[in-house]
Amino acid sequence: MERFRSVSFRYDVLNAALFLSAGGSRRVRRHLVEALSLRRGDRVVELGCGTGQVTAALIRRGARVTAVDALPEMLEATRRRAPAAELILGDITTADLGPVVDRVVISFVLHNLDSTQRAEVLKRAADALAPGGSIGVLDWAPTRPTRTGALWRRCLSTFEPSTNVVELLDGELERDVEAAGLEVAVRRRVANRRAEVLILMPDAGERRD
Repeated sequence: MERFRSVSFRYDVLNAALFLSAGGSRRVRRHLVEALSLRRGDRVVELGCGTGQVTAALIRRGARVTAVDALPEMLEATRRRAPAAELILGDITTADLGPVVDRVVISFVLHNLDSTQRAEVLKRAADALAPGGSIGVLDWAPTRPTRTGALWRRCLSTFEPSTNVVELLDGELERDVEAAGLEVAVRRRVANRRAEVLILMPDAGERRD
């Protein structure tokens, strides 16, 4: 019974429900991993690993993964799913990302932060990248001003504990990406267009400066 009361179990159940019509939570997260164009041995830092669904997929692709989360219980779930990953207990806004990495991955985390925090996390991720590196983001996509869009907004606002999720539904992540000196290299709508995968690169203009 203790397992059914755990944060990690409830997290996985909620994800299963939200993405049931899109083929399941793992399938949605695989879209992110596929978009990263990983090479075996790539160094990856995952910020906010949750229960390790993305972590496990990264490991299966041959990446060397360091996964960060603020909740010990989430890290325990990640350890079970991806025992080969290095796990760090810490706040993603302050955690040491270590030496340069090839990819930084942020899956369904940014909607929990306010605009300033989102830009800061993205900037810290960009500063940790090796030349040619990129940041992969999976999070909720902006909604359209339709009846279906309004219904989805109400539904998501009910299930998501963070009030900041509305900012992503309004498209404000685009501004945060720009504030962090990044540009969108790849954008893919997934999960019946309710979520999106972004591959972010340092802005070409920023690199010239």
